[in-house]
Amino acid sequence: MKSKIQYINYICLSILFAGCGSLLDEVSLDTSVKAPDITEDNLPMVVKGMYNRFSSNIVYAQSAFGEEVSSDNLTSTYSLSSVSNLTNFDVCRVSVNDGLICGRMFSYPYNGIGAANVIINFVDDKGLTTPVAKQAKGEALMLRGYCYMLLAERFGKAVITLGYKDEEVIRTQNPEDEVWKQAENDLLASLDLLAGYTTPNSGSLQASQALLARLYLNRGVLTSNQQMIAQAGSYAALVTGSSVLALNDNFTDNYKSTSTGKEVIFRLVETVSTATDAYQYRLLSPASYPGPSSGSTFLEPSLVALYNEPNDNRAKALYTETYSVTGELATYSDKFPADIYPVWPVVRLAEMYLIVAEVKARQGTIDITPYNTLRAKRGASLKQNGDFANTTAFLAEIENERRRELVAEGLRWMDMRRFDRIATHLQNMGVDPRRVHFPVYSGEIINNPALTQTDYYEN
Repeated sequence: MKSKIQYINYICLSILFAGCGSLLDEVSLDTSVKAPDITEDNLPMVVKGMYNRFSSNIVYAQSAFGEEVSSDNLTSTYSLSSVSNLTNFDVCRVSVNDGLICGRMFSYPYNGIGAANVIINFVDDKGLTTPVAKQAKGEALMLRGYCYMLLAERFGKAVITLGYKDEEVIRTQNPEDEVWKQAENDLLASLDLLAGYTTPNSGSLQASQALLARLYLNRGVLTSNQQMIAQAGSYAALVTGSSVLALNDNFTDNYKSTSTGKEVIFRLVETVSTATDAYQYRLLSPASYPGPSSGSTFLEPSLVALYNEPNDNRAKALYTETYSVTGELATYSDKFPADIYPVWPVVRLAEMYLIVAEVKARQGTIDITPYNTLRAKRGASLKQNGDFANTTAFLAEIENERRRELVAEGLRWMDMRRFDRIATHLQNMGVDPRRVHFPVYSGEIINNPALTQTDYYEN
């Protein structure tokens, strides 16, 4: 791990890169700021650099696609090498030697943590309390909390580092409960520092509230903690009640860099050489589409069957085409467009409406209002309370709605765990049903022998 995250060392000139132009029109990496040269004046630029460091500007979605292909949402025959390929994820047999896909699932969050630590410690060491400094620290705490949440979801245990020296990370991992708690603490701490939402390209109060809602729902259900489940509902309701956010009438517009909609609460925007190089577009599109698409990743039949209303805008993003390798029909999603600035939505308002509905159902109440609010925007049919026999039936429908709405956004693996689908899924794949986390790339353990492999994997 040392070779992956040496940037955490503040003294050894960690470098944060940031584009100088507007958030949408210019995100090229044309300026760098060395850590000792950070000032209060250039903090906003350093914050932009933090996000670029996290995404590495090589399409963050590659990490999340591993989780989606491992789930029952996507299937793939895409192979990069004998160990780094989505076919391993498709059968839930990820190799410990996968340094590309699984390696990035591990290292990218640490990129974000290291960059965030530089900002947080700079503001604290200087005792800065101005609005600019508070916003910068708030965004750094939000991103660090999100990164620890990703590590907890993907690997369970992880090294917690809050400073900028190597000795903090060259050691064994903290237990999973502590990683979740660190994510929670960071997100909570950001609430008093962040300004309200103005753009999806920056951290905001609503973005942290939304991430807390997601964290509390997943953690609350998995640990049977009713207080956390209630907190998830409270934070999601704060977001849905915000006057600065709104569901987008155009579903696929949410994934365009040029969108002026207010549904995406926080997103990452990256730069590629040509529009058709956008990874999400390339991976999920049929081979006949422009660009280097192999047509080898498509929707699982069980998901395709859920798009059973032709007027649903989400169904209109689906395309069926013969997959040349097998000669069979496959269904693809065009929700991610070809775009010279690929967009990865970290959290959207749509998810918050579904969290509100799910929390109420888990508390024993069928409330179709938030569920219908979303479906109305998607052009889908509306339901009545009486359409569901009980809360169990309504929860099953909420799960289906999440699959329709959030496919390929990196949330299905945790959804399967929360809706108690994961053990059966893993058993069907012929692997240990306790293997709910992904393996640590063996190269990381070579670099940091103090690391231990994820439970139920072997080095």
